[in-house]
Amino acid sequence: MVVADLVAVRPFHQVGLSSTSGLHEHLLSRERALAAYTTGSARLTGEEGERGHLRVGALADFAVLDADYLTVAVEEISAIGSVLTVVGGRHVCSTGAVARET
Repeated sequence: MVVADLVAVRPFHQVGLSSTSGLHEHLLSRERALAAYTTGSARLTGEEGERGHLRVGALADFAVLDADYLTVAVEEISAIGSVLTVVGGRHVCSTGAVARET
């Protein structure tokens, strides 16, 4: 068995490209780029009832970011990282910057 190196997933690199790269008239607003990544992805996989939004009854998938996506300088969007990632209500990744409830 070959064990591959793990690569950090940086979703805001892709989201940042959607709102900063290309011809101005084809760029997405930050809000539309984020919606495409979240609700759009859930729709593509047929999971729009469970994922892509925060509401009662949906899976608790979310991330606490190290910068404010809506206000950070455009050139810094792709560097945004997660300090806490929760998938299905379970902590799956944490830098320790956010206190965990005991």
